[in-house]
Amino acid sequence: MSCCCGIGCWLLTTGLVVLLGLIFSKKDPPKIAGVYSRPGKLYWLKAVVFYLLIKLRKWKDARAVKQQSRDHTRLDTYNSGYGTKSKSNPDDMEKVQKLSTHFQAIDAIYFNGANSQGFSIVTGTARRPHGVVNGFFIVRIPELGYLVSPKFPDSLTFGGTEEFYGAEGFRYEPVVPMKQWKLEYKGELKFLESGKKVKVNFKADWKSELDYFDFDNMIPTWTMARAMSLERWSQEYFQTLKEAHQTHYEQHGDLIGEIEVDGKKYELKMPSMRDHSYGIKRNWKLLHRYNMHMFSLEDGRRFDIGNVCHPCVTSRLETGYMYDHDGSLYALEKVDHSLHDHGELGDPPKDYGMMVKATNGHTYYVQVKVLESLELHIGWEWEAKIVERRCKFVVDGVEGYGISECMYRHTTGRPEEFAKTDPEWVKDVKTV
Repeated sequence: MSCCCGIGCWLLTTGLVVLLGLIFSKKDPPKIAGVYSRPGKLYWLKAVVFYLLIKLRKWKDARAVKQQSRDHTRLDTYNSGYGTKSKSNPDDMEKVQKLSTHFQAIDAIYFNGANSQGFSIVTGTARRPHGVVNGFFIVRIPELGYLVSPKFPDSLTFGGTEEFYGAEGFRYEPVVPMKQWKLEYKGELKFLESGKKVKVNFKADWKSELDYFDFDNMIPTWTMARAMSLERWSQEYFQTLKEAHQTHYEQHGDLIGEIEVDGKKYELKMPSMRDHSYGIKRNWKLLHRYNMHMFSLEDGRRFDIGNVCHPCVTSRLETGYMYDHDGSLYALEKVDHSLHDHGELGDPPKDYGMMVKATNGHTYYVQVKVLESLELHIGWEWEAKIVERRCKFVVDGVEGYGISECMYRHTTGRPEEFAKTDPEWVKDVKTV
């Protein structure tokens, strides 16, 4: 009997050694288009490990005796994301954030919206060091067409403060945390087609009674684990996870106001989405691309669907959320929309569909029809090309409208025609 047991143990041990040898000798598959990682030999093991790690972080965060706001300006204290919130109090989130000392420090807000009457708005301001603000304004008025910022497609503006978001005519600020924002722009806009400038006065309130979605801790654990497990792990990789992380949260609501163009007023009322991001730094050069779809349906449901390729962190992140008919908020755990199959060479598709699965157990088929698109650039070197697209959406037969934003890495620089109008002090700042 002992002989049989010995033989059995020997066979089992030999089998395990052979199996492990086969596993570790197997090469990981090459990346799609040289960018998008595919499951490697240890994919499932890594997924389980990362899943447990996120669960542990959520468990510790939920049981903290006193949740304190983490200082997002220092790497040694900004241990948020991957299941852990940066700040537990909305009052601490909904304000102009202190910028880190990094030359790429970031504190950014963004609003968009569209309705069935043909009106749409896309605007954002990102606070950077030295009072620099990456700001832009796009509005579509059916009677007039598109009006855009005076510097469009450039987005570099100057004169930002620590009191509100904006510069050069923009002034955006929170009124009630997670409930209301006040948006104002007074100055000139230009017609997209002709370039003719007009005087504009824009005032609006952004209001919501819906919950916000915090990407720090609300992305489904298994969804995040699957994405992270595609990448090659190393000490450098996990250090990059910490350094590149930004707190990011989003919320849907309604934008109500008016815009006066050369003395004529137009009422604005549309479903809208907003976001807020802050962290130690934002380096657009580390992003390859992303596609976002933000829209509201006629039956009251609202969606935010995203795919992100951030190669140094995760090259294939599926993310998003949706509000059901009653306003209940659910994360998306699966987005069937591969970036490498949709506009990888720089021209995003204009008529396509995707399947998304939410944590309410439902799967939705989303159809996208792009109506118009505009391109702008962000950064001192125009590192990012942003394509803002007004779209019609159909989900299981129900129509809606909204905005799709696509980002591509841009490498040919910022034209001199835009750089020559920068303030003189810019030339004296070595790193901006």
